[in-house]
Amino acid sequence: MSIHTYGIAQAAVLMNCSPRWLVEQLRANRFRGRKVGRQWLMTEQDIADALDLCANDGPRGVTQAVTGRTRVPVASLTPTSRKRLVGL
Repeated sequence: MSIHTYGIAQAAVLMNCSPRWLVEQLRANRFRGRKVGRQWLMTEQDIADALDLCANDGPRGVTQAVTGRTRVPVASLTPTSRKRLVGL
């Protein structure tokens, strides 16, 4: 069984984004990827998961927001804390 991996340039084309933005997301641990030497690599599943995280599933409002892979209730937070936590 072999796992097909994509470099940043290839993954950025598949995701329709810039390579620089994609690297920023990987460095911030928002997307899953593997760094081999000096190069980031992403599998097909990593790309699919990243696209799912970017999906606009409707309004999130202030009742909950997505951070990474979990949903966090933010209704009881102050506006400043909410910004720090999820960037709303």
